[in-house]
Amino acid sequence: MLRNTTRALILAQRPRIAASFAARARGMIGLSFDHFDGLILPECSSVHTWFMNQPLDLIFVGGAGITLKIEIEAGPWRFFFGPEGTKTVIELPAATLYGIPLERGDILSWQPSA
Repeated sequence: MLRNTTRALILAQRPRIAASFAARARGMIGLSFDHFDGLILPECSSVHTWFMNQPLDLIFVGGAGITLKIEIEAGPWRFFFGPEGTKTVIELPAATLYGIPLERGDILSWQPSA
């Protein structure tokens, strides 16, 4: 589960963690959010959307789960860089974050789905 602990909100019920280098490099290429609702990329500070057929919502997270930057509907064929201190990038289905109170400085916590 992916939670915004600052605001006591759930952002994703069934996130997947891309633990290996290969899984982080692939990201969402060729995947869809059918069996999970978020992809957490630890040890990652930037992502690309090359070969993507769908936009994504992106959250750039620093140490201790602090939200540093948010990109809503990040389009295909682009690079997205987190600010200094980014440790993790979270990819969510496009428009997930519309209307959800998530701001820089909010604390996120997560664990993989079972």
